[in-house]
Amino acid sequence: MNTHAVLQFLSGNGIAILQFFHQLILQGKTQDDLTRDYALDRAWVGSVMKLAKELFDPRPSPSREECISVAKELGLGIEVLKAINPALGRLNKKASVTKDDLRLRLYREARGMTPAEAKAHANTRVVALNDACGATPRKPAVRISKSTDAAGQRHIHASLDDATASAVAEKLHAGARWLTKKTPSLSYSQAMAEIFAMSILDSPALGGRKRREGLILLPADGYTHRGNGMLATTDGSLIPAHKLAEHLLEEYGYAMLYALNDEGVPEPVDLYRTKRYANDKQRLMITADQLTCSHPDCHRLANNSHIHHCTAWERGGETNVNNLVAACATHNRRNDDDPERHKNGYFRRMPHSGCAGFQPADPSLPPRRTRVPFAAYSARVWACDHFGVTV
Repeated sequence: MNTHAVLQFLSGNGIAILQFFHQLILQGKTQDDLTRDYALDRAWVGSVMKLAKELFDPRPSPSREECISVAKELGLGIEVLKAINPALGRLNKKASVTKDDLRLRLYREARGMTPAEAKAHANTRVVALNDACGATPRKPAVRISKSTDAAGQRHIHASLDDATASAVAEKLHAGARWLTKKTPSLSYSQAMAEIFAMSILDSPALGGRKRREGLILLPADGYTHRGNGMLATTDGSLIPAHKLAEHLLEEYGYAMLYALNDEGVPEPVDLYRTKRYANDKQRLMITADQLTCSHPDCHRLANNSHIHHCTAWERGGETNVNNLVAACATHNRRNDDDPERHKNGYFRRMPHSGCAGFQPADPSLPPRRTRVPFAAYSARVWACDHFGVTV
């Protein structure tokens, strides 16, 4: 099959692709499995899996069977079918048509449409139907991208009702016009972004702009961590880790001290600050140690994750840094707290490096650590590199 034939297949065989994905779901494949197996975008895989379940999971619905038939007959591509589906999920239960009936109508009307046109058409239909039945408007929401794009930028998306969005836009435009006059070197788009950030970061109601503080990583060269914050020197004497830190610290920021333990694994000893100790010290240490969620396929940042006990608290697990890892809400929820009951797998520390890792449900498979590029800048990777430990 040549490239042209592949693209033609994608543009006209959405149902066949959905049937294939549904078979994989029945085989027990997860979103993470398919993302990795086929090197596809995770969000794309998730939306296809959701649609495949809606169309092919067993449930009585004559309209749904007709939807499948019409989509095949009209040769609707996977992107068109995907574009229609989010709007269907917002159809109110009190609307004059069922979800499957509206799906059938939209599939029939989608012939010859691009995905963008099909999406806009579906949204218009759903808004009209929801308004007609007096449905409660959707609640406002904000999403912030979890990692940067190639330009080092993160993206913010807000969902607001039409009147509020219009009022916000008016304020941003007014601010952008003022700022471009004050700073002609800024483009209009840049000025809008600056005004948006200023309106939040400099808002007295939100506490004003807070200074970002640095985190200094300290290697305890020539020392061995004996536990309880004590370091052993080469001549066998013991000194508190904070004494070493006091000699190395600058006036500002935090400092996290790493040393090799008796097994030769680098581990964080403690976190220090010259003026005062920070709140949530363990969370800050774990965030620096990992940067991302412990699951090997997850790019979510550690600073917004749950702090998880590798050995569960009820099983005697201690609340110390070596038994704690950061895990996003989704993967924290799926973790097997009982490692003897193999269902989803569980978080653990990797041997030799101490990196946060994940043991798959199949005990014959080796544990895995994240390969997300951003995690390569973590304090743990830095410490391993410094002490010559293979990650």
